[in-house]
Amino acid sequence: MGNCFKKEKQALLLLVAVLAYYLLLKWLQFSAAYQSVITTLFWVMIGVYVYFCDKPNRHSKIKYADFYLVLMLICSVLYLISYFLIGTIDGFGVNIYDTSILGVAKNIVVLGSTVVLREYVRNYLINSVQKRFAVAFGILIVLIFSFSEVNLETFGKLATVEDWISYTSKNIMPVVFFNVFMTFAAYIMGFYGTLIYATMTRFPVWVVRILPNFRWITLLLVGSLLPLLFTIVLRSISNRKSIRGKRQELKQESPYGWIATAVVGIVTVWFALGIFPIFPTAIVSNSMKPSVSRGDMVFIQKVDAATLKERDVILYNLDDIQVFHRIVKIEFAQGVRQYITKGDNNRFEDPKPVLGEQIVGKHIGTIPFIGWPGVALQQGGGEIGVETGTPSEPTFLDRLAQQYIESQADKSDGEGKGD
Repeated sequence: MGNCFKKEKQALLLLVAVLAYYLLLKWLQFSAAYQSVITTLFWVMIGVYVYFCDKPNRHSKIKYADFYLVLMLICSVLYLISYFLIGTIDGFGVNIYDTSILGVAKNIVVLGSTVVLREYVRNYLINSVQKRFAVAFGILIVLIFSFSEVNLETFGKLATVEDWISYTSKNIMPVVFFNVFMTFAAYIMGFYGTLIYATMTRFPVWVVRILPNFRWITLLLVGSLLPLLFTIVLRSISNRKSIRGKRQELKQESPYGWIATAVVGIVTVWFALGIFPIFPTAIVSNSMKPSVSRGDMVFIQKVDAATLKERDVILYNLDDIQVFHRIVKIEFAQGVRQYITKGDNNRFEDPKPVLGEQIVGKHIGTIPFIGWPGVALQQGGGEIGVETGTPSEPTFLDRLAQQYIESQADKSDGEGKGD
């Protein structure tokens, strides 16, 4: 009986060692350069130890290996396409990593070796334990590996709920869902599958000088929703393979249906984030009643501002908010085309004319009520701005927006440029 749980004890000891190391590292507070080098040496030692341990048994059969590797390659490519395409919406910023020739070489050697060794150890941890302990160990692996990548000290410096939501969405949830996907993939297909996804999705971060500068809501969708979708697809495939019986070959089941499912999911995310010429957005005020109400989902088409005419309803950027109002007049000031806008349910026109470069798109359709989840998300601290307006039954968001409009009008009057 003493050797019954030998592998489980070794795996638990390794997890405790990883947790203890990162606790010590956070307490000692080395510089970033020293931390990366010391961390790489730590994973080298753990990797060497694992190498001399008994090799774990992969849960999927070898005859399915090529299928799973291709599937991971497809997931990696879909993630990268989403990552950089969505950057065209949120904008790009300079990479925080050193992307000089020497810097890239160092990133690949130091950071790349750490990623490879982490996946090697992850594979040992999840596959060395008995099946009945797999879920419990999987949860521990996700928690401890996520903890090793997150700076929780920042939480103590966050002042508002919005800051907490933003930090969690940008820095914690993507890490957790990445580790969920990697741990489940390691359980199903072993080391090489997770190595493909981990290296392909991390590699651009180490070598590309310009990277997407995501908003928290965008990073939440890309960094969390996509790995979750990949996990669901992988789980569905593995479950169907299991229940078909030993006589049914996986090659008889076409992978294209599952690949199509993943592609549809990715395209849905792209559509929601505005990559395509037509995209949806939720309305958060009643300023356009009765035609459009709070909680409705509207569809916006990207158009050339010069083609717009009076009575068109547009979505435009105003500082840090987006406004969904109707064009009531088109004027020219010093040869520049300007659009005067007003909410159908508002008493006054918007205080400032809208310029062509502010216009996001034109309203082409509405689905009532289904935008409420987006409204709730924005109330929770989203970065998407509050639409301006004064509805007949003002909510907190509407009152806040009206205060913003009044403050802008006061500024205009003070500068002698008001009506």
